[in-house]
Parts: sequence; C-alpha cells; structure tokens
Amino acid sequence: MASPVTRTAILWLEPDQLNLLQRIVADAGLRVVGVGSPVLGRAAELAAAFDAHALPLDDLRQALTSVEGDLFLLASIGDFGRTRHAASASGTTAHTGIDDCLVLDQRRNRGTLIVSFEPLPASILDLAMPAPSGGVGLPVGSSDAEQAGVVLGQQSSSPVLPVTSAVAHWAAFIPLFRLGPSMRAAADVIAHLGPLHTVAAEFVSGAGEGPVGSRVFDAVEAITSLLGEPDSVDASYVWPGRGKVVHPVPDDSLRGLQGAIAASMRYADGRAATLLAADSHVGSGRWSRTLTMIGDGGRLRVHDRGFEFVSADGKIVDRSAELLQAHTNDESAAASLFAHQLNALLDPHTAGRQDQPIDYARVLSVAGAALLSARTAEPESPGTILRMARTT
Repeated sequence: MASPVTRTAILWLEPDQLNLLQRIVADAGLRVVGVGSPVLGRAAELAAAFDAHALPLDDLRQALTSVEGDLFLLASIGDFGRTRHAASASGTTAHTGIDDCLVLDQRRNRGTLIVSFEPLPASILDLAMPAPSGGVGLPVGSSDAEQAGVVLGQQSSSPVLPVTSAVAHWAAFIPLFRLGPSMRAAADVIAHLGPLHTVAAEFVSGAGEGPVGSRVFDAVEAITSLLGEPDSVDASYVWPGRGKVVHPVPDDSLRGLQGAIAASMRYADGRAATLLAADSHVGSGRWSRTLTMIGDGGRLRVHDRGFEFVSADGKIVDRSAELLQAHTNDESAAASLFAHQLNALLDPHTAGRQDQPIDYARVLSVAGAALLSARTAEPESPGTILRMARTT
C-alpha cells in the first residue's frame, strides 16, 4: 500500500499558540517548511520548535508570494488584510486590505490551500472590494437575493457589486461548528424537532485558540444557517480590563477584537436566538462550543463532543457516543477539531464538499449589526448593514 502523501505547510502564529499548532501539525501529518509570526523577533524561535530546517519568515505578504508549500495555516495574522499607513520618501502611503486580498487570491490560484483561524474577510465592507477573480458579489435590490446572501453573478439577473474572489472568501475558516463531527452526527435528529423557534449559541475559546471575533463569526454562521437572517440584533461588548481602562469601542470588523460579545436576535415571526462569545482575555478559561436548538418536538443540545436530544415530554430520545477521542486536557481536544477540518480540506476526496457554503454576506451583516449595536446601545438591523455595504 502506498504511504500517504506528506503535505508541506507554512505556519503563521503567535508564541502562545505553539502547543496548539504542534498538536494540529502532528494530527494532520504536516511537514513544516516555514514559520512566521505577527510578533516581531519570534519567527526563528518558533520555526526551530517545529523543524530545524524550517525557514523563519518575517513578512506574510512576501511569504505568500515566494515560499513554496501545499498549505498556509494562518493561526494569527496581525494586521494583514487591514488598511494601514506607512511613511515613505514621498510622504505617508496607505497599504490597503485589497492589496493583501490580491496576494491571497494569486497564491490560491497557484493551487495552495490557505486556511485561517480568523474569518477573512472579517467585515461586510470588505465584501465590496473589487474581485480579482470576478463573478461573485453582493446582490442588489432583490429580497430573494438578500436571503440568499452571496450569489454567482453569472447565474443572477440582479446587478452585483464585486467581492474578493470566486469563492467569496480569502481563506478557508476553521473550525466551523456547522461542519464539525457533532453537527453532522446530529443532522438526522434536527428534523425531529420540527420548525425551530429558539436557538442559543455559547462559543468560547482559551488562550491561543482564537479571538472573540472568530467565535462570533462561527456562532452567527451556525445560528443563521438554522434560522436565517434576524430582523434585529441587540448586543453588548465586554472589554478586557473592564473598570480599569477607558471603554474601548469595537469598529465594523471582527478582526482585532478581544473580550466578550453577548447578543439577542429577534425575528419578525416570533423566533429568537441568543449568542455568547468570549476569549481568554476576559477569563473564558478553555475551549467550549455549545448550540442549543428548541422546536415543538423537543430540545437538541450539540457540543463538540456529541449531542443529546430530549423530547417535548422530557425523555432522552437520542444521545451520541463520544465523538472525540479521550484527551488529557481541553487544549488537545480543541486541536483535534482544528485538525479534523484541516484534514477534510486536504483530503482530495472531500475537499471543497460542503453541505452549504458559508454565506459571508449574511454572516458578516449580522455580525456587523452586533458590533454596531454594541457601539450605539440600540438594536440594529443586518439589512441596514448590508445596504450600507452596497452603497460604499
């Protein structure tokens, strides 16, 4: 029997993510050929921790252009993809997120898989960037299209604003709860609940496992895949050092966000959803994701290790076996979830197969409404956020 092909990987991470990435690399059977970090001066140390021959890298844009490998695994990317300013001989120049988007698109067209622990793009406004690959955009003026989110321009009669690429994302986001082993195992059970009317998501991460923006993106994606886009979102933001520092205000992007977000989502027909997302900067402790769904047929609670279905009369109807192997700590359990979806992306038999692609326009408009609500202290409409993006 032929031995499995070893994939080469370039990693981008922060020092506190070292243990998590080492476990992911081992579980996925990767050979690390290059390592970089958004923290200056740490690349050589981190590279040596993976492989004595791994190249230490200082610039992600340059690495994407010149370093060869099958996979770029972006655990933390600093300000890559965000507009920033730098001094030059001719004055101050702006380096825009679209420059980085183009680099990612060109690298992806060379057949390299690019995977990120953070959503890329992370703001609905980023979806209005010119499309290097063309053909995908934000639908304009159609209520059906609004429900569908991102649509293929060649298949729609509605005019579109271009977005970043033909797959409407800059990098594959992992781990996505909807595509995890627990939700797949519970797929048949969900039908027994009948129409869902209440959904609650609690997604938190520990040190090195991703910022709160990633957990918000994941939780909103799970909720909206079940209930669709809410009419309004009422959210609050809890920042690190609350009570000791001046109140920071989140901007329109999920990038660079630390702390906790709590949100209530309302639907015109009486359905409801709640969201709690947090990271280690406010004491969330360790990785945990739980999604609770309630319909007239009962309650289904799904978490990363399995699920439990309780009927409307209180009986336990179905319960999954342990879906993750036993672990000595929760950090390695989280690593298994990251590696599980990474392996699925690397497997030529399963790569690219999704029950439903991520609807970036819908997810980012809901997340954008939550961030705006946290600033205004008022309920905000995802539809308004989407219309703002169309006119930007």
